[in-house]
Amino acid sequence: MKKYITKFFNRSPWKVAGDLIFWILLVMLLIPGTRSILMEGVSKVRALVMPLTVKTDQAPVLSSKDWQWNLTNAAGKKVPLSRFRGQVILINQWATWCPPCRAEMPSLEKLYREMGSRVTFIILSQEDSTVIEPYIRQKKFTFSWFTTREPMPEKLQTRSIPATAIISRKGQVVIFKKGAYNWNSARIRKLFERLLTEE
Repeated sequence: MKKYITKFFNRSPWKVAGDLIFWILLVMLLIPGTRSILMEGVSKVRALVMPLTVKTDQAPVLSSKDWQWNLTNAAGKKVPLSRFRGQVILINQWATWCPPCRAEMPSLEKLYREMGSRVTFIILSQEDSTVIEPYIRQKKFTFSWFTTREPMPEKLQTRSIPATAIISRKGQVVIFKKGAYNWNSARIRKLFERLLTEE
C-alpha cells in the first residue's frame, strides 16, 4: 500500500491535484448532504463566468391570456398572475427532489430578504403542498411559494428545472434562465433596481 501511495505522489503535481479534485468531487456527489453544497458552488461559478443575457427591445411580452394563468398560494387560494401585473416579478420553477433547485434556493432567499418588499417573488412548484410546505419550513425559507396544475404560459414553458424568469412592469420577460444560478449577485440586484425605476 505504501508503495502505491508513494508512486501516486511521485507523479506530476498537476496530475496529483487533478486526481485528488476528481475523487473529492466524486465523494461529494455520492454523499447526499454535500450535493447541495457542491451545486451551490457550481452555480456561483456559473454566475461569474456566464453572465445572464438581459433582453429589453426584443423581450417577449406576456399576453392578456398569459396574465390569466392561475397559481395556488400557500393558503390554498387561487391567485391569477394578473394580480401582480405592473410589478417587477421573479418566477422560479423548482421541485424539492431537484438538487440544482435546492442548491440555488439559499441565494433566492437572500435576494428575497433584501428585495422582497419591492419585487414580487413567485417560487413555484408543481408538487403537492404537503410536500413543499415541510421542506420550506425545515429550511426556514421566508419567501412566498405557490403551486399550479394549469399549463404554463408558453413564454415560461421549460422541460428542465430550475428555470427562472424576471418580468418587467410592462410584462416583458427580460430574463429566462434555465439551470441553477446565484441570484443574490450584484448584477441581479442592479438589474432589479433598474427595472423598478422604469415606468
